[in-house]
Amino acid sequence: MTEPEVASSDATNIATRIELDEISDELVVTSRKWWSSGAMAPECKVSIVMGLSVPLDTPGVHVERSTHVLGFADAPYGGHAEILYDAVRVPRENLLGEWNGGFAIGQARLGPGRIHHRMRAIGMAERAYDLLCAGSGARRVRQAPGRAGGVGRG
Repeated sequence: MTEPEVASSDATNIATRIELDEISDELVVTSRKWWSSGAMAPECKVSIVMGLSVPLDTPGVHVERSTHVLGFADAPYGGHAEILYDAVRVPRENLLGEWNGGFAIGQARLGPGRIHHRMRAIGMAERAYDLLCAGSGARRVRQAPGRAGGVGRG
């Protein structure tokens, strides 16, 4: 769902164009997406674009690069990718759900994922805090040679 040119955390802002070519009865997808989950994994064969299923080997689909989180890639597990959809033509029967129903599908999918990411971040913060507390209790300042107490000048 995420696009680099717009504030697409609100799905109503996305700029992706999905148009029906009534002559060929195909859907034509034009977009640039990033943070496409798992797209870097060799096992990934399908991309879901706001309710539209797009085989990744379809002409016009270009997986451009891995997107990193805080300098780290998700490899070797695949990871997130930036994907360009350049007038990709997809059979109409690949539509998941109803035409214009992608927003409801996306929200149902994203809600639990957002909760999962928050819980993981809270867990990492708790672990960091615990390590900080454990380390600060064990820390000892060494005394300077020949000085009682090791602090200041006598």
